[in-house]
Amino acid sequence: MTQKDLPPEIQQALQNPLEEGENTSDSDDELDIGKYARLKRLKQDDSNKQLIEGQSIGKKIENLFRLTIAIPNPEISYPLLAAYASVPSVLCDILPILELRGEPGSGKSECIKVFARVTGSILNARSTAASIKNDINQIRWVDPSTFSIEKNCFYLLDNADSEFFEERDVLTALLNGYDRYTDRQSISNGKGQNIPFYVFCPKVFTTVWRISSSEIKRRLITVKFKPGVDLSRLVNPDTLAINSLKKELNNFWNNLTNWDLHSEFQGKVMGNLPSSYSLQQWKLVSDVITSGLCTGVWASLSEAFTFFETYFEFREKSKEGIYETILIDTLGELSGIPHKEWTSSPPSILVEVDPKSLKARMDSHTESGLIPKVKPDQLQMDVRALGWGVIPKGGKYIYKFVKK
Repeated sequence: MTQKDLPPEIQQALQNPLEEGENTSDSDDELDIGKYARLKRLKQDDSNKQLIEGQSIGKKIENLFRLTIAIPNPEISYPLLAAYASVPSVLCDILPILELRGEPGSGKSECIKVFARVTGSILNARSTAASIKNDINQIRWVDPSTFSIEKNCFYLLDNADSEFFEERDVLTALLNGYDRYTDRQSISNGKGQNIPFYVFCPKVFTTVWRISSSEIKRRLITVKFKPGVDLSRLVNPDTLAINSLKKELNNFWNNLTNWDLHSEFQGKVMGNLPSSYSLQQWKLVSDVITSGLCTGVWASLSEAFTFFETYFEFREKSKEGIYETILIDTLGELSGIPHKEWTSSPPSILVEVDPKSLKARMDSHTESGLIPKVKPDQLQMDVRALGWGVIPKGGKYIYKFVKK
């Protein structure tokens, strides 16, 4: 079969490949069944499918998630998903990593599939550090070899496992790739040359694992899933006009007027960041807020700020989780002083803990199945994140709380 033998709608897709984000070669080339199937999906007709209603493109995306995904804390989760899916990465400078976390069967994978469809993104399975860098280079640039002409893109990863987060180069890509100005990385090709990679882009992953790295957690925004949420009201995504919504979102960010709108909102957001939480927290989500304002997820700056204040408060209440709660409680037990007392104690009160004793306690909780195994270096980072320092004493090292 050649391309001339194809149905008219597929021939049209081949004649206008860039409109659909598909690269094709000469029009008379032999066509394999895989390319045919991809092009057919691109041209699926939405005329008989249910339109997704909403007063703005942002509200339509929010309603798409409301219709197809069941999530706890819906008034936080759905607008957060919609705002993140609305992000035009080319116009952004700092973007948090979106973590979709929950037990098996809780709906994470269905959510990221819907996310992939509405944004027109490729959904990846298992990835290594090298593949992440290569994949981002491929999706981010029109010409990946010269890093010329940047495109809006998302890097999506389903089922990130514990080993994924233990790879040093993966952590480096995640730690540096949230900020456009720190995203350059190099890998030696073994011939005395370094190959550059640029790893900035919005990243979404699903996982059942609680990330232990405090540095990664500072760069995350999280939507939590759990089994048992009522599914009776959900709509089959295949009955919805998602392809039409994807095109509407693409057209929105191809409109020069909306580029100017994004720049205007970006200035307003950065010039009016509230003092209710740290500047670092607000800067992390500033471009998500900007994108949500442009697309109408939020109607005003004050509404967006109020939303994220609610999100930050919710995260503060829940972020301890099992691992953090056990770590804080264990430090309190071993020091003999509860958490509230050590944070309010004057510097003259010594609060210290033996690292070996702490590691042994945490290992016992791992053996009981309460928490994942944590390496000594990671445990030390997490203890430091709670305000403790490592100091020498009597020929060994101890943890000592450092009052700031």
